[in-house]
Amino acid sequence: MEHTATIRTATPDDIDEILPIWSEFMAFHRQFDPHFPTPEGAEQTFAAFIGENIAAAEWTVLVAEVEGRVVGYHMGTIATYPPVFASTRFGNIFDLAVTRDHRCRGIGTKLSKTLIEWFARNGIQRIEVRYAWKNPVSTAFWLARGFEPFMVTAVTNIT
Repeated sequence: MEHTATIRTATPDDIDEILPIWSEFMAFHRQFDPHFPTPEGAEQTFAAFIGENIAAAEWTVLVAEVEGRVVGYHMGTIATYPPVFASTRFGNIFDLAVTRDHRCRGIGTKLSKTLIEWFARNGIQRIEVRYAWKNPVSTAFWLARGFEPFMVTAVTNIT
C-alpha cells in the first residue's frame, strides 16, 4: 500500500530527526551481520557526515515526511572512476532508511525514484549501490528495482 509521504531535499534542521532513523537502520543491519557496530560517538560522527553531505553540491540528501515528521532518508553522490574508463561519472547510492512503522508502504520506493531522478537531471547514466547482502530486505529491494551484482566486496577479519 502506497503511503502518503512528501519527499524533499533535507536541510540541516532535519539532522536531529534523521539520527534516530540512522540508529534504527544500523540496529536492523546488525541483526544480519555484526559488522555494523556503532561505537561511542558514532551518532555525532554521522551527524557531521550527513551535515557535510547536505551542504555539498555533488551530494543530495532526501527525507520522507509523513504528517510533518521525518520517517525516512536517502542519500547519494556523484562519484568518479579513474580516467581509464569510458564513462567516469556515476551515481553512488548511500543509505536508504525508513522507520520500522513506515516500511513496506512505498516510501523507500518513492525516495529511490526521487534520487534516481536527481541523478538523471545531473547527467548521470550509471548508478551503483552497495547493500548488505546478508540483509534479505535490502537485497530484495535493490534487485526488484533492476540493480544487479556488478562487483563483489568480500571481507575477512584479521585477528
